[in-house]
Amino acid sequence: MSVPLSELQKKPLKYRPKNQKEDTPSIYYGVLGTVSISGQKIEGTVSARVLLFYSTNKAKLDADKRAKLLSRYLAVLESIQKRINVRKYKSVDYTREQINKAGSNYTSVRHSVRHLVDIQLTGDDGLLVLSFMVNAEPMEHSKERDGRYLLVTNRPLSEEEMLSHFKGQDKIEKHIGTFKGPIRIRPIRPIFLHKQERIESLVFISGNASYVFHTGDGGKACQHCYDRREYTETLSDLNSGLYHL
Repeated sequence: MSVPLSELQKKPLKYRPKNQKEDTPSIYYGVLGTVSISGQKIEGTVSARVLLFYSTNKAKLDADKRAKLLSRYLAVLESIQKRINVRKYKSVDYTREQINKAGSNYTSVRHSVRHLVDIQLTGDDGLLVLSFMVNAEPMEHSKERDGRYLLVTNRPLSEEEMLSHFKGQDKIEKHIGTFKGPIRIRPIRPIFLHKQERIESLVFISGNASYVFHTGDGGKACQHCYDRREYTETLSDLNSGLYHL
């Protein structure tokens, strides 16, 4: 699903973080689409709604991170360049090995900048020439992906609803510490489950334990406690199949 940045910026979303004023420009943009999902554990093909999501804040973070990693990578190459034709660096094989070794630190998904640099090592042993430069074309492609990621759902949600649910996931994540701490059940946990009904049973038991904890003495100091209506709605959603684990 390829959408130019200019098209994404024509689709601002209304969602605002708590620290952003309503009358300020949106920092979130999104375009809805569809995708077909298939796999070994999926019967047939599943159709899902996709929100191609763009965040101006994330775009800045991505650009800053790329610039920082690229600067480090170029500094390493410059260090190798200064050692060319000195001692071990007289050897073509050794020099190429060091170049590849330096590049291996910048090829992962989170640190991928090696493909942005063109490197040439020419000459024979003792007469080597190392040159490198940033390739403008892959750099532009990399910039085009800044700030983007996909939100996928099999429910008929709008762009705003998808983003709101995504941003609200921290309410669930904040209670992970509780599951791992005060209400950790021994020797029942940890459990490695595969069947859907057993996963749902564990979620139900853990949810009840969390509710009791946060409405009892153990939750007096908690600032993120459940209220009865919210908890009832959560269980209702679970029973209706809203959460597919």
